[in-house]
Amino acid sequence: MRGDVEDAYEEAIHAIDEDPTGLNAPVAVWVAGHAALWLRDVEKVRGAVERAFDDTGWSLAGRRSFEAGI
Repeated sequence: MRGDVEDAYEEAIHAIDEDPTGLNAPVAVWVAGHAALWLRDVEKVRGAVERAFDDTGWSLAGRRSFEAGI
């Protein structure tokens, strides 16, 4: 991505939407959420939080972190 945070967010969201319960989805939520925080875009952060499909492990940690960032 070479420092393009917007593209990083879009790629991560695309990965989540393509396979929302897949093995890589929690990491993609993590990437999307962090990119959205770096962009200071609350709606994008919320979009990442809404895509976290479970409340364990990476998904739970990401959800809590991003909710705190909001």
